[in-house]
Amino acid sequence: MHKSLFYSLLALFLISTSINAAESYTKIDASTLKECIGNKDFYVIDTREVTTIAKGYIANSLIIQPPMFKWVYSLVPGSSKIIIISDKKNYSSTMKKYIDTKKYQIVGYCIYDEVIQYPYFNTEKIEYNPNTYKNIETIIKNKETIIDIRNIEEYKETGVIKEALLVPISTFMKQGYKKIPTKGKVYVYCYGGNRAVVAMSFIKRAGYTNKFYIMKNGLFNAIQEGYPLVPYSG
Repeated sequence: MHKSLFYSLLALFLISTSINAAESYTKIDASTLKECIGNKDFYVIDTREVTTIAKGYIANSLIIQPPMFKWVYSLVPGSSKIIIISDKKNYSSTMKKYIDTKKYQIVGYCIYDEVIQYPYFNTEKIEYNPNTYKNIETIIKNKETIIDIRNIEEYKETGVIKEALLVPISTFMKQGYKKIPTKGKVYVYCYGGNRAVVAMSFIKRAGYTNKFYIMKNGLFNAIQEGYPLVPYSG
């Protein structure tokens, strides 16, 4: 990192720390965000609604909405520097309610609609795949990768798709995601769909360039369709 950027960010952090007592946070500009988004010492977390993010988000950001924020503590190492991407409606409540400022260094926040106007960022969209019996069979027939990121207790409770690669999201920080192939299409599912989006964003931030699809409505939809599951064997 350039010294000038480092000192600028240090100043921002010190300012934000002093302001935290007043429950206010430093606003990050687009050029600073550009430097941070590609730096692995920083975690840029997009907290907007999934339906909004699906239309466009900044590449290499983590997608974690407030209801899913417990996953921050499983995916982001303690003392990491965090920048929140938000909208004008929820940035304040997100940072006050959901982030432990004793565990993480909150550098500040930025408003997506404001920073995205600058030509600094690569953007991506969340792509969904209809999670029907027929589509699952097609994925398996084409020998493409389908991954189940639920936890082991859930595997035991419901069973699993026989051909799915089982990679619990709870193992990601310990690099459990490295079992996922780095080539070819990857279809990600959890039980309902929200954790799959979190997992996908983490994997892509880790450097994967595959084409990723979220299995819409997760395993719940497959169960409703009557897809045959097999017992989890460990």
